[in-house]
Amino acid sequence: MNREATSAALAQLPTGLCVVSSYYQHRAAAMTASWVYQVSFDPPLLAVAVHKDRTISSPLRLSGGFVVSVLKRGQEELARHFSQHFDPHDDPFQGMETVETTLGAPALKAALCYLECHAREEVETGDHCLFIGEVTDGQVLNEGEPAIEQRRSGFDY
Repeated sequence: MNREATSAALAQLPTGLCVVSSYYQHRAAAMTASWVYQVSFDPPLLAVAVHKDRTISSPLRLSGGFVVSVLKRGQEELARHFSQHFDPHDDPFQGMETVETTLGAPALKAALCYLECHAREEVETGDHCLFIGEVTDGQVLNEGEPAIEQRRSGFDY
């Protein structure tokens, strides 16, 4: 494989920018995710790829569900905020307006929309895990266009 050329080709795949959140034992966990895809119409399923070293992995696994807040164009600062590695005891939503969901996981009030997902499966895939959830609720919160990311490299963030 020509690693440089393959990396450049993989980087051409555009992805959306989302914040994935979960809620377990009275604590919210969240991270920026750019690998979130609808993988079924009936039932509606989403797959979220989470790097194995992210602290949200355990709450996602144990909570039984997750919420995806789809960011709008111009919300790159929010994406950067949720890209940091939070201590499990930190509230990543501190000082932000959120929407209460039936799962308990917060959704960002400033986001384009949110989708609530009940966990269906977890699949290990290389250095990430895919969390597959059935969409059970959702709401458009604001007008705008979804934020899109295009990577510089297909082999790292």
